[in-house]
Amino acid sequence: MTFGEIAQFGQQDFDRLLDTLAHELASNQIPPEINTDVFLQALPDIKRAFAAMSAEMGRMFDADTPRNRVQAIDAELGVGPKDLNNLEGPGILKQIWDRITPKIPEGAITFDELFGLVRPRWVTDERPITKLEQINSAYHQLNFLGYWRDENMNQERRLKGHLKDITHVGMASFCNVFLSGDERQVKKAQAVYEHLGIGTYAHHIPPA
Repeated sequence: MTFGEIAQFGQQDFDRLLDTLAHELASNQIPPEINTDVFLQALPDIKRAFAAMSAEMGRMFDADTPRNRVQAIDAELGVGPKDLNNLEGPGILKQIWDRITPKIPEGAITFDELFGLVRPRWVTDERPITKLEQINSAYHQLNFLGYWRDENMNQERRLKGHLKDITHVGMASFCNVFLSGDERQVKKAQAVYEHLGIGTYAHHIPPA
């Protein structure tokens, strides 16, 4: 069911509520100081206005899908998978930062804050950030910004898969080698490991 259909049902319920109220006003003794004629005369206009508002809200919510929000962010920052997937290391994180910096208000956020390498200034947690937290944050941000972004991130199933990928990359940082059949995951892992100076060798093994 779409938001537009939900809005339509809500509008129909509201119409029935107004009709019930109008019937009650017409069939009951109302104190003379209360002018019900104004409400009854305005009833058709009220229904039309609410129907138009409901339809517009439904249209807006239907348009505000996760996919559309991602596309809007890509457009706002001026980057996306088509651009970022062509970057070559070393220094992938720095290269991405250089591309989006012109779109970010001066002083709004630092490189380290953006990629979760330090706690943002507005976070009061004084606990030192761990290397594992840095890996998880940087990996997630790369995916969010569009560097070898996972496909179908608007689907709940794929979002859960992304969170599992983050966990795997983080845990693999304690190993010498990280092997994966997911090229997108390996590309992001390589960029994060390289920036943080982690010696884990990440390698893509194409499916047989």
